Amino acid sequence: MKKKLILPVMLLVLNAAFFVYSREHAQRVQTHASTPQAIAITAAGFSPNKLVYRQGGTVSLSVHNIDSKTHNFIIRDYYIFSRDLKPGEVTTMEFKAVKKGTFPIISDTPGFPEPGYKGELIVN
Repeated sequence: MKKKLILPVMLLVLNAAFFVYSREHAQRVQTHASTPQAIAITAAGFSPNKLVYRQGGTVSLSVHNIDSKTHNFIIRDYYIFSRDLKPGEVTTMEFKAVKKGTFPIISDTPGFPEPGYKGELIVN
């Protein structure tokens, strides 16, 4: 009788330990999510041009225009619109990643999407 109970009890203890570890690990990851992700706007476009976040997490961005022309940073599906950034200017933005999916990032300073200035926000 004791031998039959050992395996289920061990599995229950391991499952509980894994659950506790997963919760603690997820909290540590979330605390680092508020560190701003640096994005450079260069003559070649956005760098990096792919941003990946978890749904429900905080997206914190620091966008620096290091190109010689004016650009902006737009994620329309999240209603994120930076002001026009002149060369050397920096802006920061922060929002919650509430919607899952892949969302385009563009610059449309001339009034239409600029060729080469595109990226994507991926929310898992």
